[in-house]
Amino acid sequence: MMRPSRVDTHGQALSLPMTITVGPADRILFGEYNSKTAHNLPVRLFVSDDLGSSFEVARVFEAGSILHIHNIVYDVGLKHYWVLAGDHQHEPGIGRLSEDLKEFDWVAKGKQQFRAVEVFDFGDHLIYGMDSEKAANAVIRFDKASGRTERLQELDGSCIYACLFGGLYVLSTTVEPSAVNRSKQASLWISRDGDHWEKVFSAGKDHWHPTYFQYGSIVLPRGESDHETIMFSGQALKGLDGRIYVAHYRDVTAPTA
Repeated sequence: MMRPSRVDTHGQALSLPMTITVGPADRILFGEYNSKTAHNLPVRLFVSDDLGSSFEVARVFEAGSILHIHNIVYDVGLKHYWVLAGDHQHEPGIGRLSEDLKEFDWVAKGKQQFRAVEVFDFGDHLIYGMDSEKAANAVIRFDKASGRTERLQELDGSCIYACLFGGLYVLSTTVEPSAVNRSKQASLWISRDGDHWEKVFSAGKDHWHPTYFQYGSIVLPRGESDHETIMFSGQALKGLDGRIYVAHYRDVTAPTA
């Protein structure tokens, strides 16, 4: 049976999330996402401990400190959450939220290289594709302890989607036109170790206006799969819309029998 969740908003209109996270003990979390660049409102993080029947405010970020929350990711090894925030000037950041939701601190904040939506966990560091229209995008290695970053692979666009398919780390880029994002192709990138990346597929933006008909994206599932079967769909891309694609990666560097 489907029914609306009860969300205690304390009188402030709710901004819908970009992503929803399930943590330990089936705790569900999401952060507000508002794409308006000057909404001047506090940004709330909501939690549900009854399988989504109701949500309440777990943390409030003061107005102007961040624009919105891209994602909340649970770290199984360190037993806390990573909060990924955007978007401009001092607003982007990656912060630690304790498992009980009582303690929070920013590990890194205020630069475009900290602007992430999906991350891969490599124990002592995170790897992600930047999601920026202000700075040249790249695959980033982020040290969990210090917040230091390293650029591993330059990208041809901003990164919104990433997924782990068995042993394949897969991310995609979006056609988001700007002074630094000049490519009109959305691309699919694959790695087996997080350090070395290969662009394996590209598709062009369709002719419809991105403001009204979406940016061109290769859309990946969120989460993880046990199998190395890659699945994706197209959004606002020539010839790809309205279909789900299944692909298998042939590693040309692997030894052959």
